[in-house]
This record gives sequence, structure tokens and C-alpha cells, in this order.
Amino acid sequence: MAKTGLAKKREIIRHKANNYTELYSNSAELRATFLDFQISFGKILDATPEKLEIENQFAIIMSPQQTKQLMRVLVDNVAKYEKQHGTIPISPAQKAIEPT
Repeated sequence: MAKTGLAKKREIIRHKANNYTELYSNSAELRATFLDFQISFGKILDATPEKLEIENQFAIIMSPQQTKQLMRVLVDNVAKYEKQHGTIPISPAQKAIEPT
């Protein structure tokens, strides 16, 4: 009998939960405590020099370990995207927004 080994690719089957939702977000805010990280995602409703109005739509709370793993996945995938499509530009207006 031939060995299949770990080199054989495993089929991945994904299912969407009944309450699965996709939302667009152009705003993210990060909060951290000793125990966890919370990322709130929202949509910018109005942006003027005087104010920035954001509707927060949902939040994800993760352990520091899971947050670090997410960071690694994001950094890796942005690098792959930029290698294929070119540098993602950040506008001066986006650079002026304080990270939260």
C-alpha cells in the first residue's frame, strides 16, 4: 500500500452560517487591553475638515495571539497583492488620520 503522507493536499470545505453577513468597511478602530484586542469596523458617513462621522457596524474581539496571527496573514497577503498589482497608494488625507 502506498503512503499518502502529508504532502497530499487536504480538501477544505467551508460553509456559511445561516446568519453569515458581509459588510463593507472603510474605517477600523483598534482598542487593546492586557487580555484582548477589539477591532471595530465602520463606515465613514461624512468627512470634512471639521469632523469625521463614522457609523460603527460591528466589532471583533480576539486574544493577543490571534491578533498577532491576523497581523501576519494581513502583512503577507498585502505584500503578495502589491507584488502582483503594484504598491497600494495611501492618500495624504489617509496619512493625516491618526491611527486608533
